[in-house]
Amino acid sequence: MIRSTPGRHPSASRKVSADSCGCAMGARFLGVTLVASIVWFALHWHEYSLARAGARILIFAFAGAILGKMVGIAVYRLRTRRLRDMLSAIDTRGVGDWNFPASSGF
Repeated sequence: MIRSTPGRHPSASRKVSADSCGCAMGARFLGVTLVASIVWFALHWHEYSLARAGARILIFAFAGAILGKMVGIAVYRLRTRRLRDMLSAIDTRGVGDWNFPASSGF
């Protein structure tokens, strides 16, 4: 049977939280800063030569990618720390609550 809405590919369903190295967030920041800097220098084209504008676009895009990578790593660490804290709270809450008999017959 054909679904009415197209489904997403399984590889597209990976969350950003699975990106421990920050590459996905770095790529997003790279794209945003690249487009933003191109638009900025296109609007101010009379103030810069083409070579200076091109060099600055590359510098801003690289800086945006580095910033995005650092943000991605920080987000991953915060999410994993929160998950680890939640799991340790569940684990410590459950320890000692079980009163099993000393010999269960096995």
